Amino acid sequence: MNSNLKNDDDVVAEGNSNSIQLVQTEFEQRRKLRELRSEISISHDLLQKINEEYLIPKYSNDKKRIEENRNKDIDNIVLSGLLFEINAFTTSSTSLLFEEKSPRADVLKNLGKIANEFKKCPTFPEIHPRVLTHTINKIMGFRDYRTKEKYKRCICQYSNSDRRFGILDVSSFVGRIPKRYLSDSNDGGKDEK
Repeated sequence: MNSNLKNDDDVVAEGNSNSIQLVQTEFEQRRKLRELRSEISISHDLLQKINEEYLIPKYSNDKKRIEENRNKDIDNIVLSGLLFEINAFTTSSTSLLFEEKSPRADVLKNLGKIANEFKKCPTFPEIHPRVLTHTINKIMGFRDYRTKEKYKRCICQYSNSDRRFGILDVSSFVGRIPKRYLSDSNDGGKDEK
């Protein structure tokens, strides 16, 4: 018999030891990530604001549940804010999606025209929903209602809204439009006629 050939039991044992090693390395990586978790100090005023505006309404003033979930919820708030800030400064035109896809050039041109109209508003970057609808209608003209709704969803997706008054902060949306589609002049972009 050839001694280079392994029997079936040796192959199975070797496969099991490889899978055990993979599980152990994944476990070690997770443990190291937990150890690297940093502590963040939060000022008393900010903690009070988080309690009053987020935790108390979320848990219906149930102090026991607030205490149980406070650290986890604060971690989520800090992480969400951090991710928002990171995304705000590292966005590019490819991060703008229109109906879950990269927009075509004509769509980017229309979005740029809409952004230029927003910049002309005296309340920029805050836009009232009626101004949003009016601006889309002005730029899009006699297009299908569904098309206009797609543009509206795209703009709202990349804008922050004030839930109490419905006002949109469109600065994030405008920041995602590639510069070549924006105009600094007051003509609202280059129209091809």
